[in-house]
Amino acid sequence: MGRDPSGHGVEWYRYSVATIPQVDDALRIAKAAAPGWASLGCEERREILFRAASVMQERRADSIAVMARDAGKTVSEADPEVSEAIDFARYYSSHATIERRTRGARVVLVVPPWNFPYAIPCGGVCAALSGGNTVILKPAPETVATAWELVQQLWEGSAPRRAAVRAGARRRNRPSSGHAPRR
Repeated sequence: MGRDPSGHGVEWYRYSVATIPQVDDALRIAKAAAPGWASLGCEERREILFRAASVMQERRADSIAVMARDAGKTVSEADPEVSEAIDFARYYSSHATIERRTRGARVVLVVPPWNFPYAIPCGGVCAALSGGNTVILKPAPETVATAWELVQQLWEGSAPRRAAVRAGARRRNRPSSGHAPRR
């Protein structure tokens, strides 16, 4: 259950921990998508990550509101975290254009802590995607809505849903009030 730490622990949304078959499905989907994502080429991955950074910039206020409600972050804590995430997306966007001896086509698991629920997962996901890998993001149970917001922004920036898979905890219903993570 996602609770609003600033609202005396009032329930905001519900989620369930993924079952073993759901984790297996996420891994199967990410593995199957890996060769296609890696074959896009550096320039196309760069463009996708750059678009994702633009979406993050446009949705800054939404991200701050979700972090405030989901993680109890103040605006002065959440705003620089959003800036750092945007910087990560732009940094890895610029590095996606560098051909490397090793190729992607691997699956990377990103398991961030609860205390930096937006920037740290963004950095891990963008680093993996820029290298041609697919990603499974397993959010901290305290910040599921923040991870959902981030993944929605990556998808809106054109990252394929099968390249950036969210697993480990999933929302079962929409938050009861306030800023809701977009579906």
